[in-house]
Amino acid sequence: MTGPGAWRGDDAFEGADLGVNVLNRSLPGQREPFELVTLDDHGDPARALALVERLAAEHATVGVVYAGPPEALPRAEDALTEAGVPAILCFGDLPGALQGSPSHLFQVSPPISWQAEQLAAYILEDRAYRTAGLLMERSPSGRDARRALQRALSEAGGRRAGWVGYRPGADNLPELLSRLRRRRVEALVVAGGPGLVERLEVGLEQMGALYRSTRAARIRSRTDRGSRTDRGPASSWKPQVLLFDLGLSPGVGLPPGTVAAESHARGAHYLPLPGLKRWRSAFVDWWDAKPYGWELRAYQAVGMIGWAAARSQPGDDLASLLEAARGVRFGGMTVSFSPLDHLSVEPGTIGLWAIPRPGIRVPERGRLPGAMSWVPLGRTFDPAALGRGDARRLWGRRPNGSLRPRFGVRTSRSDPVH
Repeated sequence: MTGPGAWRGDDAFEGADLGVNVLNRSLPGQREPFELVTLDDHGDPARALALVERLAAEHATVGVVYAGPPEALPRAEDALTEAGVPAILCFGDLPGALQGSPSHLFQVSPPISWQAEQLAAYILEDRAYRTAGLLMERSPSGRDARRALQRALSEAGGRRAGWVGYRPGADNLPELLSRLRRRRVEALVVAGGPGLVERLEVGLEQMGALYRSTRAARIRSRTDRGSRTDRGPASSWKPQVLLFDLGLSPGVGLPPGTVAAESHARGAHYLPLPGLKRWRSAFVDWWDAKPYGWELRAYQAVGMIGWAAARSQPGDDLASLLEAARGVRFGGMTVSFSPLDHLSVEPGTIGLWAIPRPGIRVPERGRLPGAMSWVPLGRTFDPAALGRGDARRLWGRRPNGSLRPRFGVRTSRSDPVH
């Protein structure tokens, strides 16, 4: 894990610690309890690799919940294979995850390519923007996001995004934003974690460039139509911000209309699904605090490892046992694996989350945590991707037989902000 004080490490530890506690409470009396061993990679891929290899070499290890630099994990495959234990990635993407992951690597986070498809569809079809830009961290994950977004935009018939790269800790963000402004970017996609998103919010506010509405963001579209009034001051630049999942975090003051790609499981902190309710109750009992949703990923990962360990005999390869999971509930979500599919997320469960504008009707607005105002953008989710019981709780049926989301932003594409 990356921590302490780093968002990945904190959330992963809280979820994993709860998961181990729940596993131990359900163990038969003769079984030795599980122990959570936490190791800090300090954000260093080489150190992360060494720590995973060290854990794999220890006889007592039954699995690795991984919340460190994603690019390091594939290099640990040989050590994990020799030990016969799985490693489960909680944040980021495994290279080639959709083409069949290495046999001992699993992933509970939504693949970047699926997120990019949602973002591209929203940019081109829902909002009809002419130009997109990408602000990415200069890292392997940032480059993966850039490739995925460019491919998704191209396949959807749009222009490739102009991009700028931000090196964590650098002080040149205003210069990068100015470059995107000169390109008259209407949709600004961000590939980075909460730290980058927080700096972006400050930078846009200082430039007077916080998003107001889709119409105001369409600066390039208006210029292309020859409107002389829109060729003037750069102060008219107010792009809509779109985030990959790692940017969807509490306490960041981005304006209403900001959207982020994620699965419906990101609402684990409040959506009224029975499994999520049980998870929230257990979290509050254990931590005496309310969760914000990301903790669920590590909790699920622990549950998956425990499920495989409970079915194992001495000498078994636990990754092979985990591949046999079909329709198993972990933390309120149904998961199925196979030898060719090591992703716990189904493509239809990914949509967009949004910060709702004041005045728009959001049924759950009064029950949201103050630091976490994100809600589902209803029209971007597919109820058919959920089980029948979960779908009935999240969608209602209109008199004409069509479905209407019960939660989140429920407007159509004509909404001036969303």
